[in-house]
Amino acid sequence: MSRESPTPPVWVARDEATGGYAVIEARRAAVEEITTRYLGGEGIAAIAKVLNGSGIRPWGDEREWSPRRVREILTDEALTGKAPSGEILFPWVISEERFAEISKRLTEPAARTGLLDQITSRVGGCLCPRTD
Repeated sequence: MSRESPTPPVWVARDEATGGYAVIEARRAAVEEITTRYLGGEGIAAIAKVLNGSGIRPWGDEREWSPRRVREILTDEALTGKAPSGEILFPWVISEERFAEISKRLTEPAARTGLLDQITSRVGGCLCPRTD
């Protein structure tokens, strides 16, 4: 009985010379942009909007970046090179530590309510960031 190979993530391609996988550099750059912006405090919808305005093309069948697609990338453990089984099978594009930072931010209540906090901090005409 043969074991099925996992589908490689969209930011890698089969390297015919070695039989392994190689990172597609333009896609690595897009992943780096997404993860850097997210860890820098930008929201998922804002990142999709920036990507759409930057000329960075999404891969696959999508014509433009969507918040759903950005979130899918941020939550894909294959960024660290791991297959669903936990084995390292692919070249990594971010470290496991960076992936853990992203996962933590995605699950923190502040990450889910950040927009609401920004809106409520401006009630009454104050355009200043909250200080509490």
